[in-house]
Amino acid sequence: MSAFIDGFEEFAGSGTPNPLLQRAEWTPSGTITIVQGRAAYAGSAAIGGANGNIQRSFPWTGDKFSCGCAFEFSARGSIMRLQLGAAVIQLWANEVTGTPMLNSSPGGALPTINRWYYYELRVSRSSSTCELWINGKFDSSIVLPDGATSASGVVVKLGWQDPTTYRPAAGLPPRQDTGNKFIDDFYANDGDPLGPIIITTRFPDIDQHVEWFKASAEMSHAASLSQHPPDPLDSYVASDTVGKEDRFLSNLALPNTNGVLATGIVVMARKSPTLNAKLGVFMGGNSGAVAARSDTRTVEQDWRTQYVMFAPNGGDTKAGIEASEFGINVAAP
Repeated sequence: MSAFIDGFEEFAGSGTPNPLLQRAEWTPSGTITIVQGRAAYAGSAAIGGANGNIQRSFPWTGDKFSCGCAFEFSARGSIMRLQLGAAVIQLWANEVTGTPMLNSSPGGALPTINRWYYYELRVSRSSSTCELWINGKFDSSIVLPDGATSASGVVVKLGWQDPTTYRPAAGLPPRQDTGNKFIDDFYANDGDPLGPIIITTRFPDIDQHVEWFKASAEMSHAASLSQHPPDPLDSYVASDTVGKEDRFLSNLALPNTNGVLATGIVVMARKSPTLNAKLGVFMGGNSGAVAARSDTRTVEQDWRTQYVMFAPNGGDTKAGIEASEFGINVAAP
């Protein structure tokens, strides 16, 4: 089951996305920019820059943990870092040989500059290994560093790294690692690699049924929730009545007919300190669409972006997803 997915479209339109990333519980560092995403459709976004990175923590409770992302670089250098307790695994591209490296161990592929590749790492306690997969094909593996198999969590860092943290102490000339790096379509999974994936973020376009208050008199409910970047001061919807809901449709088509691996809702919300309720999110269940799924989240008094993942559903299809209503409601505490 996919534990987490992020296509980064919710940050599109922002010239300074670091505060939005922090609100979504990413930890950004350096200068982060928003660029056109790997999939060419309106609103598609990727993040990156020459000296920026983002990181996020995940639990590791079973045997395997996998994560992956689309990654493009203009010059070879750092790509991804896993921290498992005190142990560290660095994925980087050697600028002399061109090969991907797991710590000091070379792989066999030869990724080129200015082109998207999909990199995945899988760690396993039982085999005590870390495997690298590129574009869905196994590339190389290393033995996990001492202490890694006893870690209870994994910190994933994507993007720029200080070269002194991943380059061998000798054998390569000094380098600043100044190339541009762009990241898209990230997942973390408590199992095997998923293979290359595309994450499509479908924002509301059509009001199907609205019961919440909307702050903007000029904008529909759907438009209020589709601002890029979000405008939580003047373009929001609100309700204080349990059971009230807003339901929407999106005009954005999925990019292909491949199988749907996971679905979820991304929502930025806060609540009044006097309201004793939770935020409910849901999708599907309307006529001709996919099976219904829903969940609730505790909402704090400060704005926070939450990712609600739903279990995979074998009935998900391109047509069903595109026809599915989705939305929010006020849920009982």
